[in-house]
Amino acid sequence: MRNLRVLLLRLGGLFRKDRRDTEFSREIESHLQMHIGDNLRAGMDTEEARRQALIKLGGIEQTKESYRERRGLPVLDTLLQDLRFAARMLSKNPGFTVVAMLTLGLGIGANTAIFSVVNGVMLKPLPYRQPDRLVSLFLHGPGLDRGSMGAADFLALEERQQVFEHVSAFSPSSVGFTLTGLGSPQMVPGTSVTPDFFSVLGILPVLGRTFLPQEGRPGGNLSVVVSYGFWEQFLHADPAAVGSSVELDGKSYTVIGVLPSDFHFGPRNELWPVLQLEPAKQRPPYWLLTIGRLKPGISEAQAAADASSSQGRFTNNFLVRTI
Repeated sequence: MRNLRVLLLRLGGLFRKDRRDTEFSREIESHLQMHIGDNLRAGMDTEEARRQALIKLGGIEQTKESYRERRGLPVLDTLLQDLRFAARMLSKNPGFTVVAMLTLGLGIGANTAIFSVVNGVMLKPLPYRQPDRLVSLFLHGPGLDRGSMGAADFLALEERQQVFEHVSAFSPSSVGFTLTGLGSPQMVPGTSVTPDFFSVLGILPVLGRTFLPQEGRPGGNLSVVVSYGFWEQFLHADPAAVGSSVELDGKSYTVIGVLPSDFHFGPRNELWPVLQLEPAKQRPPYWLLTIGRLKPGISEAQAAADASSSQGRFTNNFLVRTI
């Protein structure tokens, strides 16, 4: 309680500072005159009486400074003085002030944006089920240090691996699809994915279902999972829209499911058409990014060894990294 009272008194000392300094100066001067008078009555001359009085008081300015430090908060007081000085200097040069403000604004904005990205990507946990078991797979070897793989690599991995609950690939080159038949043609952002994509992430739709394995085979029916926003905007939030058809890049896709409103993967994706991979005996091209969900108790090293051994005649090594 006593410390709180002292703090409040010190904060109060920051206000009406000039008036308090004037009152204290008058009090110091009265004490000085009293000591001078005592010294004169003791037989000293005027100059010596004043000198001895000053010695006894310890110096006028030193006494005032000590009083100010005890009365207020020196750090806060210094800060306020610096701010007042800075404001006076900036007001004298408006051009420099504008440039300084713009520079600070840009710097703060850039740092805020960078922190938002880092926070979203690195600090916040991924918004998927058991994100610590989600991994990315990369080809690794002479001339193969790359983030993407060919269709043959992925199909061999998908067929023979033993350490993942699910593996899936998606095409990072998909920037969107031309939607027709629902008003004016327009480009809608989306990414093509293999059937197990949502199983890897542990995402369940709010309407309908996600892909069946046979829907990823070449020649099968084309299907698409849509975002909640797409369902609201283009399908009028109609539950009966599941099972309807939409035209994407001139091909007919059946809408099989609607994702939760808070789901996101990549920038602003609205469409997730099934990716039907043709069996390939050769590669390149390297164009697929691969993610997997580890089985419980499987390490990244074990997963990398298993993925590498699944390649058969493709003598590839894999790196496995937590997303």
